[in-house]
Amino acid sequence: MSTPGSLEGVEGSPLGLPSEKILQGSAGTYLALAALNRLVAPCSKAAFADWWKTTAGDRLTRIGVPALDHRDFWDAMHAVYEIFELGKRAPQS
Repeated sequence: MSTPGSLEGVEGSPLGLPSEKILQGSAGTYLALAALNRLVAPCSKAAFADWWKTTAGDRLTRIGVPALDHRDFWDAMHAVYEIFELGKRAPQS
């Protein structure tokens, strides 16, 4: 069963995505938070969680620091790329 922000393996994925990684947030969430960080206090993806600790973001969004590991951000971006590639291969009507 798929949960919000998850990508099931090929066997059960409605999109047929190969990733089995379950993300803590959706790819859109990671993109929005990265944009917010760039606007407010630009820092690297590796330093993002440290920046997040200094904000009220976790109380406002209920997204804790463990969900903001830079590796999860890159996993989310990989998921976006996979979906983009699937769209390019989809039959055009």
